[in-house]
Amino acid sequence: MLDDVNLIDPFIVEAHMLLAEGLRRTALRDTKKLERALDEYQAALDLKVPYRVEALYGQAACHEALGDKAAALEKVTAALEADPDHKEARALKERLGKP
Repeated sequence: MLDDVNLIDPFIVEAHMLLAEGLRRTALRDTKKLERALDEYQAALDLKVPYRVEALYGQAACHEALGDKAAALEKVTAALEADPDHKEARALKERLGKP
């Protein structure tokens, strides 16, 4: 069912964000779901999502779950540049060993 959400209209940024969030939160280390979530977050960013920090944080969390600390750090740093007070992003950066 989640895969069908973008069939509604691929230019609805919220559809990409909802799909990405659903995939990330239910992935449980499922590499395919995490990679698909990364693609959906990127689609939302490409469509100029108004809450950019959430998409960047989502990408960082996916990269962390995939074991790619360098990519996670890059995305979480970008998220914190957009919103230095984003609690989840700050916590993720600390988990990555970068205060």
